[in-house]
Amino acid sequence: MITAKYTVEGNRHTLVVAGHSRYAEYGKDIVCAGVSALVQALIGWVDDSYCKVECISKDEINNEVIISCYGGKDVKAVFSMAYIGLEQIAESYPNHLQIDKDIGLAY
Repeated sequence: MITAKYTVEGNRHTLVVAGHSRYAEYGKDIVCAGVSALVQALIGWVDDSYCKVECISKDEINNEVIISCYGGKDVKAVFSMAYIGLEQIAESYPNHLQIDKDIGLAY
């Protein structure tokens, strides 16, 4: 199962995504593909933006990605978009993606 946790502390936004969905075999897993697309888009935006990046960490052995940066409305909007996309995937595939709903986004 993939787990995702989004936290906001002041103007610091952090998204941690870990695991594998096990929906299908590697290369054919639509849940992992959707989650990966959202995470890679967020990483691409953070890499190209002006926000102060605290860390982008990828641990391929444990299938974990941590993206953390400081910023204002733009950073909140982009992290919110990724989080909402993850929520939508979790609604469709609850046995394969779990969202930490206690520390979610204040809409």
